[in-house]
This record gives sequence, C-alpha cells and structure tokens, in this order.
Amino acid sequence: MKITICIPTCNRPENLKNAIESIMEGAIKPQEIVISDDSRPEVALQTKKIAEKYGVKYVEGPRKGLTLNQKNLLLHASGDFIVFLDDDMRIPENYIEEMIRCYSEYSKKYGEKIIITGREIRNGEEVTPGELTFLGYQARPFRNPENVKAIVKGSTLFPRKFLEKVYFDGVLSYGFDEADLTQQALLMGYRIIFCPSVVNIHKHASAGREKYGYLVEKNRIYEMLKIYGVYQRNILHFLLYLIAGPLHLLLYAMKTMQFSLIRAIPSAFINFYHFYRRWKWR
Repeated sequence: MKITICIPTCNRPENLKNAIESIMEGAIKPQEIVISDDSRPEVALQTKKIAEKYGVKYVEGPRKGLTLNQKNLLLHASGDFIVFLDDDMRIPENYIEEMIRCYSEYSKKYGEKIIITGREIRNGEEVTPGELTFLGYQARPFRNPENVKAIVKGSTLFPRKFLEKVYFDGVLSYGFDEADLTQQALLMGYRIIFCPSVVNIHKHASAGREKYGYLVEKNRIYEMLKIYGVYQRNILHFLLYLIAGPLHLLLYAMKTMQFSLIRAIPSAFINFYHFYRRWKWR
C-alpha cells in the first residue's frame, strides 16, 4: 500500500513541525508527506524551511479555505491511499501500521470499496465517529462498527479512487467537510469501518478559529440541505428541515444572545441554491 499523508496548513509552523516529527517517529512511514500551505507570505517562509528540513514535499495552497486546500493536496499526492492530517495533530507510532492491518483484514471480507476510520483524542477527550442527528449534529452513536455512517477525518484512510470522484465544496471552508465526505462515500457505495486501534492526538491550536462558531452553524444548515435535498433525495426530511433547521438556530441565537449567528441562515440557503444548480448538471 502506498500511503500519502496530506497536511493542509495555515499560519501554524510550530504545530506543523510537531505533526511531521510524530509521523517520522512512526513504526511504518508513509510513502510521502505533502504539505499545502495557505499561510501568510511571512509565515510561509517558515513553513517551507520546515518542509525542507524534514524532506517533505511543499506546495503553495490556494488560500481559499480548508476544503480546497485538501483538493490541492490530492493533486500533488502520488499515493494510492490518502490520509488528511491537520497541522495541529500528532500520531502514535502504530498509526499507519494499524491502518494497513485494518484495511487488509476488512478488504478480504468486504472487498476494496471500504474506508477505514478510527478515533481521536481531542484536547484530552476521546472522539469516535458521530452519525448525524436530524438537525445536523454529529452526536448519534453508531450501531454497527462495520457499517458506520460517519468518520473521524484525521484517523481515516481514504482510497484515492474515491477522492478523485469527490466534489470538494469550497463553501465548507471550515466545519462539516468530513460530513460531506461521508455522505459522498455512502452515495458511491463505500462501506465505512470503525477501527478503534487507529487514533490521532488533536490538541486544538487557537490560530485560525476566530470565526468558528458562525461558520460551523452556517455550514451545518447548508450541509443538511445538501444531504436531504441532493445526496439522499428525501423530500419529506428536506421540507421539514427547511423549517426546523433555521428555526432551531434562530432560537439558539436569541437564547445565547449571539445574534450574529442569525445571518448564517440566509447565507446557507444562498449557498445551497448555487450548489444545487451546479450539482444537477454533474
């Protein structure tokens, strides 16, 4: 198996250095590591020096958000399997070893059309794949570990064949990109398998999270409109969500006095309109 670890980065050179070092300490190394850099010009110089120090492939990012940075990474990766690792993540020694073991075991049982996903230790707490609730929260526990409808992106082994068919949605610049990847995988007939031995350590960096709340809420509504209206074509759920989704966010914004979140509602609907126009011609 030829595995490429792809790291999208933006203004976090020290975090990136720690991530690369953890990969280098692994029992099994990936075929290659590729960095796509969305950093400011002055920070990009530091990032490039780090890449040169460790012999890592460096490419300039598109500076259009996380999702399109991941697409850029895919264009420059040569592996048959792709792992997207955030620049503020670290991995244990057996990370790649366990990915290979799980894929080898389950591909014999289900064939090659599988995606392996695992766990994350996020700021000291364990995170496992959370399936979507009706309102779009990744909070529903999965029932069957060999047929999961969610991923933990930083602990997921993606077949390149799958990613080459994925629509990388630039609107999802922050938040819900992994939910979108999951839904496209299910739509293409992939089986997602949970392997608890695959785990990454994610200590959230503070840089780049200034607008996190607004973007997550906007993208949650946008993504659920896509899921019900396009991916699943569930008209009843789509119509119900047209009312319930915005109403839920409106009440939450009023209760918490975060009135700026309200503007996420029209923005999500406008984004969905443009997405639907593009998707129907695919």
